Parts: sequence; C-alpha cells; structure tokens
Amino acid sequence: MGGEEQNLVILDWTDKYLGVGYLRESEYDQALVVAERLKHSGLVSPTEWTAMVRQANAAMLMFIEGDAARPSSHKRAKKSPPGRAG
Repeated sequence: MGGEEQNLVILDWTDKYLGVGYLRESEYDQALVVAERLKHSGLVSPTEWTAMVRQANAAMLMFIEGDAARPSSHKRAKKSPPGRAG
C-alpha cells in the first residue's frame, strides 16, 4: 500500500476513535482491535501501530481522569450507611 493510502487509513482510524478526544473502555477496546487488524493486514506498519496504541492509551486516560474528577452520588451513598431517626 502506498504512503498516501496508508496515511488515509490512519487518519480514518484517528477520526473515528480519537475525534472526541477521549475513549471509554468499550471504545478503547474496539480501537485496539481495529488497529491490530490494520497492522496484521499490512495497512499500517508496526511503528504506526505503536503510535496508534499510544494515542488510544492517552485518550483512555483522559476519560478515566475526567471521570474520576466528577463526583458520583452512588459512590457517596455507599460510604455513608443510612442512620435511624431517633
């Protein structure tokens, strides 16, 4: 595959999986599966695949860090057992 076609494959993958800037776990898993298929089919080189995986990792971390920064009411409820009115 020529360089231009190879770049289009990577751009398409990037747009599809990294366009939002973060990845949820299911999206991350799918992005890695597709990247692996592209590598095995010869559409991307091992070096390009490594870069794709690193980008997906960074996007997943952005989601995790953003999710951890948001308060969660169900987590608080589990920490505080209900008391009895006396």
